[in-house]
Amino acid sequence: MAYVPYEGAAGRTRKVETTIWCGGCGAWFGAVLIECIDAETDPALVERLLADGLAGLHRADCPACGWSYVAEAPIAVHHAPSETLFLYIPPSCRHRAQQTRAAWVAAVAAAPGKQVPDYALSPRLIDGLDALAGLIAPVEPTRVAEAPEVEAPVAEAPSARPSGLLAALLDEDDEAPASAAPDEWAISAEAWQLAEPPDEPARHEPTHVVHSDAVIGDVEAGPRFEAELAVDGVSYVTLDGGRVVAAAKASPEQVTALLTTDAELRFQRHATPDGDALCLTLFFADAGLEPLLWVLDAHRPAHVAALDTLERMFRVDVRGFDAEGRCAVERMFDPPLARNVTQARARAADRAGEREAVTAHLRSGAVDLAGQMRHNFDDTSFAALPSAAEAQLALGIVSYWSNPDRYAYLVDVQCFPVVWFEAMVRRVLGAALEFGLALEPHMQARALSLRLAEDEVDLLRRALASFVEVNLNLRRNELDPIDLWENWAALLGRAEELGVGIDAQIEELAVRAMKAAEEIDEAQDDEAPDESEEAMELDLDDAIEVESIDEAPSADWVPP
Repeated sequence: MAYVPYEGAAGRTRKVETTIWCGGCGAWFGAVLIECIDAETDPALVERLLADGLAGLHRADCPACGWSYVAEAPIAVHHAPSETLFLYIPPSCRHRAQQTRAAWVAAVAAAPGKQVPDYALSPRLIDGLDALAGLIAPVEPTRVAEAPEVEAPVAEAPSARPSGLLAALLDEDDEAPASAAPDEWAISAEAWQLAEPPDEPARHEPTHVVHSDAVIGDVEAGPRFEAELAVDGVSYVTLDGGRVVAAAKASPEQVTALLTTDAELRFQRHATPDGDALCLTLFFADAGLEPLLWVLDAHRPAHVAALDTLERMFRVDVRGFDAEGRCAVERMFDPPLARNVTQARARAADRAGEREAVTAHLRSGAVDLAGQMRHNFDDTSFAALPSAAEAQLALGIVSYWSNPDRYAYLVDVQCFPVVWFEAMVRRVLGAALEFGLALEPHMQARALSLRLAEDEVDLLRRALASFVEVNLNLRRNELDPIDLWENWAALLGRAEELGVGIDAQIEELAVRAMKAAEEIDEAQDDEAPDESEEAMELDLDDAIEVESIDEAPSADWVPP
């Protein structure tokens, strides 16, 4: 039987998102683990695994405190050249070896591909990376041993005795041609140099001609548009080998843009008069191009299966088809949106609308799919907040976007990854506590949910202790006197609400900050412009140049 590699989804490089409980500060943070590596398509991942072990692939750092963790989880390595599927079982997971093997076989059964070779159902367990390295190391090609050169001494020089071989080959009347004289060879060489080189055949001249009646027919490559799946006639979502596929009829301009320019795939939740719509939306870098839209039906089994798959790992193969239903382009998108899918499904659970109605509403242009409000967040936003002033600015921004309505807009319409936002919130709240900044009630609740403090009183006391150091410039400050006093006022007001006593020395620092703020406020009042009627009249007289209005402007005059 000819060699057939396993092409199912289980044998491709697969990643899974998870959460880790920080052992340093107790926060929860997101991480991405690798379940399987396709050694042919991702050899770099195999090299990292062999070089650094699981630390090279499964290392995760808490964004709040920097605590580091290496997740010891089994990894499958699909090595098609050797027709072997390896399951690396870490020492701490030996008790799960059989479960891991069974889970792999179940994954292959769920995504068999075109054909399932025997090796895909018989994974080989490996408990050491050295053994794995030896098994998948490239095999050197077999070399044929070179024969030793035989060197034998010549006993005597060849004799000049006549040979009868030539006479036997020639007839009796034939004579062997005489050898050319040296001067004849020189004349012949000169003739070759003077001769014109032969003409090369023109490149446009055909060497073979195939007539049209000899062409049997076209052979299509790639999948066809499955019109029976497209309820709206232009798009559908399905599963292909365990992978989510979003297919759509696309214009030539959209196909070209998908091939050559940046594009962004979002998982969105839009509110419509007919209910909430869960959809995949592909936006192009050229805002003039209409986005591609796929509306998912929460009651349709195929779409429910696709949503379940996206919750586990968000990866979508987008296929664009021409008017004849031929696949013109295919591109994979894998932004970290698994948590977005989970939250959007939960928010839309009681408001899911009929797919035909919400699709018609979205395609009518009544809904701004992209959204007008913008943000400049990314996965590294507020990674460094070295001063109290910068932390306060970041806290204000995060607090603004933490409002329930704005947060829903941010993750449901703008499609900012939930895992990135949560990590950003942890970073900012950690910095706010480090500099002793007062928190709004909803941010206090968030800090407690992240276990940054035991309770509200502990949170307040830690903030007071840190803010004292900021006032004494033991920590980088850069807050102006008014901001400094306003933070003191908020902390002292919170202490009064909770019935927490304030040390006399802390109160003295707060009083100093209040006086400094009052001095700044009074100085600003002294410098404020006089807004009395008399002063306004004087300013008006100073501003008008009388000679400039001696003559009325002509009809051709254009204001600057």
